[in-house]
Amino acid sequence: MLYSRPTMKHALLVVLLVTAPALAREDTPPRPVRITATVIDRQGKPVTGLTLKDFSLVDQGVAQLLESVDARKPEARRLAILLDEFHVDAADTHRVRAALTAFADEQLRADDMVVVLKPLDSLPSIRLSNDRDAIRKSIAAFEGRKGDYTPRTPLEEEAIGRAPALAERARAQVVVSALRALAARLGAAAGRSAILLVSEGFTQSPDMMPARTLPDLGIVERFANRYDVPVYGFDPRMAAKTGDDSRVFASLAAQTGGTFNTGGDLEGALRQAARELDSGYLLTFRPASRDDGRFHTVTVRTSRRGAQVRARAGYVSPPSPDTRSASSTRRGRCGAAR
Repeated sequence: MLYSRPTMKHALLVVLLVTAPALAREDTPPRPVRITATVIDRQGKPVTGLTLKDFSLVDQGVAQLLESVDARKPEARRLAILLDEFHVDAADTHRVRAALTAFADEQLRADDMVVVLKPLDSLPSIRLSNDRDAIRKSIAAFEGRKGDYTPRTPLEEEAIGRAPALAERARAQVVVSALRALAARLGAAAGRSAILLVSEGFTQSPDMMPARTLPDLGIVERFANRYDVPVYGFDPRMAAKTGDDSRVFASLAAQTGGTFNTGGDLEGALRQAARELDSGYLLTFRPASRDDGRFHTVTVRTSRRGAQVRARAGYVSPPSPDTRSASSTRRGRCGAAR
């Protein structure tokens, strides 16, 4: 059998075939990233009429060139109302019911979809609905139970118990798990989404794990940031305190572009949240860095005097082509091993 000697032309063809995928990857521009920004004035009213020149954005400490800034218009909303019975005093029960009923009657539109959840409700059965009677019925069933550790069902006694210290830890975990499930559910739904959380928060006693190490809290933030689901927290106490009891949810709200409202005006705070969800801006940019599959911190600012900007803490960059290729190779090897 005769073999021909490789020519320069053949060698060049081999080099081009080998390097073509890499060159294509290098030439592929990063995918656009969209960040929602809420802008309010000193009176808390949404600021309208802003344009591209009024905003700046920093990604991982690097200033980015914004491609567009679009005002958001009212659209269908997907809302989860989490009523944290475990961390609301019984004395505030009627105020919470009245404020949320008014919200359902006056702020919800016909195309809004809502789920009302309490900590021990079944998470797998979370369903968004526009059935106003069902929403009002769920709100009417709310009852604050802070400091009351008497189990209401055998399941609660088994899962949480009666000892105050252990019950507080278990209650905190149940609430955070409910937040995680709601963030995931809303992230899969079309439309503008938000979680409305009614809670005083929970105090970190020495025998409780630190708030930032609650197993699911980081997952809640990641889901909320990935799917643009802000968390709006509402402390229903008339003279709400700021401290360790509200620090967990105040931090979560700040990281996701929402707010944690104190001071007792629950009805007014709910109206403000509804206004914010119908306003704001959508900022679009292409990151200067390549896709890396990591979480990128983002800071949004406006040059408008006296205006305050809120936005989610960041976004998850898609994995790079090399990372996706390596992952596919690993999955293929695992499949072959089976």
